[in-house]
Amino acid sequence: MPLFLAKPYIKKALREEGESEAAIAMVKKVSKIKIMTVANGSEKMLKDYANYLKDNNYEDWATIKHDGDNVNIRVKQKGEMINNMLITVNSKKIWCFWMLKVSLPQMILLK
Repeated sequence: MPLFLAKPYIKKALREEGESEAAIAMVKKVSKIKIMTVANGSEKMLKDYANYLKDNNYEDWATIKHDGDNVNIRVKQKGEMINNMLITVNSKKIWCFWMLKVSLPQMILLK
């Protein structure tokens, strides 16, 4: 589904969940989303993924661990502007990767 068609549904869902208007306004800053799910990934794949992050200058911003699952948030930025955000969710042998192309000032996320 094209992002311009999905944004109204995303905003509506965030409003129904009671999110702030500032969080909803951030949806406007997302210009592209890529999602990839991997089942039964290998150690080699994880090593290749780590090399990709290093080679492409992604910074680790947050790691959340809950019930054996991990959520990692990494960003790629120039100066104070965040250009790409990569969210990785891994649960045992299933990984989900969300790559967002954004144009966000760093300070918006730090508030």
